[in-house]
Amino acid sequence: MMLNIVGNFTYTVLCDTSTRRTIVPMKTDIKSGWRLCALCETMSPPRSWHCTTCDICILKRDHHCIFTGCCVGHFNHRYFLMFVFYLFAATVYAFYFNNVFIWSRINFEFPMSIIKIVFPLAIFIFGFDGSLEQFYLLLYIVSTVGMLFTGVLCVYHFHLVFIGAVANERSKKNYSYNLGWKQNIKEVFGDRWYLALFVPYVNSKLPHDGITWDTPESSKENYEKNR
Repeated sequence: MMLNIVGNFTYTVLCDTSTRRTIVPMKTDIKSGWRLCALCETMSPPRSWHCTTCDICILKRDHHCIFTGCCVGHFNHRYFLMFVFYLFAATVYAFYFNNVFIWSRINFEFPMSIIKIVFPLAIFIFGFDGSLEQFYLLLYIVSTVGMLFTGVLCVYHFHLVFIGAVANERSKKNYSYNLGWKQNIKEVFGDRWYLALFVPYVNSKLPHDGITWDTPESSKENYEKNR
């Protein structure tokens, strides 16, 4: 589990998912989603958005992650998702054993116990209770909040994967790239998605280059041509 957390975090940060190395085609069609980015002073591919923090357009930009300090886009989307998932799994694991430990070490007495749980940091810092048990309770609350937070992130971001959208597209109710949940998973995790879910170091080729995208209509046309 620790290997997956560290590995996926590292790849999320190191993967360059910007348009910096993108070769702009000689002909770009506005109808297909190409547009001029005034800040980058170049044509920006479909599904890419300019990040004011990174100061560059990001391929299939989902959002700028404050925790990792980088944008989540086409090439590191897979790693970000699994980083959040395994972080959630780790906090659930910690929550279980923290429950066993806390309830065996601390005697909860009403109403003081409620105050200690609601304001654990203030109680500890201001010296109302500087015991080791109160410090344990503080760590317990922090891990519980972390579990709830990462759990919500997992539900939200995996929902986006299943509907084939990124955060910006969902806010605009743009589901033009929804190819069905099975293909949507491959769009993020690649052709070896079944391994990418468990091992961050496995090479799993993505079906697109981050510039050209399939839509349900184009996929149907390609299917008819190849029959």
